[in-house]
Amino acid sequence: MSERQAQFEQYQISKFDDPYLYSVNRNVFEKNSAKIIFDNFYENRLWDEDYFYIILGCDSGLLTNYILEHGLAKGSRYLFIDSEHVLENLKAQLSFTQWSDNIAFASLATWEVESEKLSLQAYMYTDKVRYVKSIAANDGYDNYYYQANTEIALKLETQQHYTMVSLYRAPFVIKQIINLADNINPMAALKNKFGGMDCIILGGGPSLDEVIDKLNSLENKVVIIAVSRIAKRLLSEKICPHFVISVDPHEVSFDVSKEMLEMADDAIFLHSTYVVPVLLGQWRGVAFHDGLRVPWPSELSKDNVNLAGPTVTNSAISAAIDFGFKRIFLSGVDLCYSSEGNTHAKGSNEANVGPVLGKREQWIRTYSGKMAETMLTFIQATKTIAEQADFAIKEGAQLYNLSPNAAKIDNILLANFDDVDFAKEDLVTPIINKIKHKYSKVNTQQFTDVSDDIDRLVDELDEIKKVVEQAITDNHNLYKTYDSELENAKIKERIDQAEELLSTTYEKTATFLKKYGIHRFIQIARTDGDSEWTDEDMEEVGRKYYQCFIDNINELKPLLAAAKKKLNLRLQETIVQQDYHDIFEQWRSEKHFGRAYGWKLKNPAIYQELNDLDKNELDSQIAEYFAILENTDTYHLQRTKAQSSLSGVNRKAVYMFEAKNADGLTSLTTNLEKLKKNQKQTKNIVKDNENLDQLIILCSAYSALLQGNNRQALQQFYQLDDHHLSEDELIQISVLEIDLNHYQQAEKSLKKLSELTPAYQPQYATILKLNNKVTEAENVYLSYLAQQSHDIKAWLALANLYLENNALAPAKEAFDKVRTLDPNNIEAKQFFDSIS
Repeated sequence: MSERQAQFEQYQISKFDDPYLYSVNRNVFEKNSAKIIFDNFYENRLWDEDYFYIILGCDSGLLTNYILEHGLAKGSRYLFIDSEHVLENLKAQLSFTQWSDNIAFASLATWEVESEKLSLQAYMYTDKVRYVKSIAANDGYDNYYYQANTEIALKLETQQHYTMVSLYRAPFVIKQIINLADNINPMAALKNKFGGMDCIILGGGPSLDEVIDKLNSLENKVVIIAVSRIAKRLLSEKICPHFVISVDPHEVSFDVSKEMLEMADDAIFLHSTYVVPVLLGQWRGVAFHDGLRVPWPSELSKDNVNLAGPTVTNSAISAAIDFGFKRIFLSGVDLCYSSEGNTHAKGSNEANVGPVLGKREQWIRTYSGKMAETMLTFIQATKTIAEQADFAIKEGAQLYNLSPNAAKIDNILLANFDDVDFAKEDLVTPIINKIKHKYSKVNTQQFTDVSDDIDRLVDELDEIKKVVEQAITDNHNLYKTYDSELENAKIKERIDQAEELLSTTYEKTATFLKKYGIHRFIQIARTDGDSEWTDEDMEEVGRKYYQCFIDNINELKPLLAAAKKKLNLRLQETIVQQDYHDIFEQWRSEKHFGRAYGWKLKNPAIYQELNDLDKNELDSQIAEYFAILENTDTYHLQRTKAQSSLSGVNRKAVYMFEAKNADGLTSLTTNLEKLKKNQKQTKNIVKDNENLDQLIILCSAYSALLQGNNRQALQQFYQLDDHHLSEDELIQISVLEIDLNHYQQAEKSLKKLSELTPAYQPQYATILKLNNKVTEAENVYLSYLAQQSHDIKAWLALANLYLENNALAPAKEAFDKVRTLDPNNIEAKQFFDSIS
């Protein structure tokens, strides 16, 4: 983006003696002192130790000064990113009474270089980078901050994603260990099974609605791969995909995907090894996993498919390429909002709650040529999917998007569903049936093999733990003062032997422990690299290093014990039992109530023979399973509702007006009207409902302005109440009133603006002059120039006001001020020449 050009702007001094640039902060610091405002706004968010704070905006320097006066958090660094306009004015007009080398300023063009100088990556590794927005960036009066926020957030998100993927393996390993009893079939078994065929990947985007009623017409001539979150919608349309895919390890994924459990008799489940356990553990059909059989070094792990990330759509595309499909069609893979502002298809929680209309996002071009709103995560996804499309072409496949309303991506072609020449006969069913037949029966030997491998691993972990416990003792003693050099040499030798064991005998398992708990090991890294290390520092680093092994082992062993127990119980499930108490108790402890339903379907005769206690428990779990499936008031829905708000619509409207985004404004107005209509129909009263009418008027006014309907715009602005009549609207009203020669009304509007800030006093004085209120105009000019004595234009306006009223002496004084400020000013020179 192009930065705002630096122009001189005189600092205002608030009544609390805080200097600020009006164009950046307006009158925010006239309401309270900067310290009180910052204390209330940030609370404790700026004071955590050993953090790297990237701060967008410095609030005219006040936020920087606030941090300096408070004192920087120990080990923390602060990088302020601001416009050239702010940085130049700050440098020219203010200075800080104290400074720290752990603070730096940067522009958009230099922040990445400056962040490297402050060792940003070291903080990234420790997951201690915090992106913070200043008051100015949050208010967004200067559009620079909106554009800058988008650029910075996207770059930080990308950098943090790749850093965290490389570092934070533990959560994924933990989920994989929990899933060991259910990660049965490797996805490699499906590689190239569908060579030369077509598939359609169904995502959750709004364009799914464009083709969903046509899918049943395919009659198994095309393979359908659906992301798990649309299962509920597909069931309502009586559509069952051939594959359903999920990779998310987070619990909220179950809330949006649970309906897929009802597809288990027909669909095949494709999943990551670390998919949320409550979903995988209740799946009663055939399933295939990607990745390694176990997360530690083991002969059990063979070559397998590795699904691409980070999203489930990426994973579905990755699977489709591996399975050999020649043409891969995408539906519901929009990567942008619909014209109604929705991010997801009908039936989803997001669509039911409605769009988050007040959030300012990016705009991206669709296949239709129109611009559509999108979010940062979607922008990132377009890049990774574009890379997959390139890879597909190299593999002899081609990706197509079936919607003209999807974000346009290079090497993904647009296709019309009705024009595609899909296969004329069913080649899919025989392949799917063969896969189901072969893999419907569980290979129970796996349970024993994995259980035995856990025993082997635990024995090795115990051996490593003994080695590092001794190393901790030796490390402590090494830094003590001994009279005997021989004793010190023996201790050093034992530490060297411990390191040799970790790098030879236990090399593979030690490496696994380091990768598993690398977030712990990386915490040892110091961000104060310039400081000298004492013996105490070195001893502590050594202790922490070996303690990391112990902490990782102590965390893993209970997980491995629980996994071994579940493996044994899974084996017992396949055998007739006298007592099912332990099996049923395991299901209940994990809330895998769907296993009870699946077991009953597979074992109707055994169910009849159960004792009353076991039968009652089984029936109770089945009832809970269906209650969970039927529950719509989920955590995900509550979270989605909480995120839905009209907050920010007014600033968004101003931004789109200034960007001349007529389509965006029209869409925003239409969506607000739809929301109003929907709320009337459902009699639903939500937060901010009382603002709807005013927000519709506001957006309509700005739309009318863009279309050149000035009179209509002015009438709509007049309908706004004081709460929705901000400085931006008053500016537009005053300009319109002057253009339409409504000078009396313009005087009132400019008076309100001048009361907001002295910056509008010259314009107010001008309109007073036009309304023949010369004395009042003079007083306003004088009042303004008492504070802004540098303003040459205002001095010239005052001088000319005097001249027009034959007041030569005060005119001479005013022109003299101009000449002092600008000795070469032509207008002043002409005046003095005329009276000489």
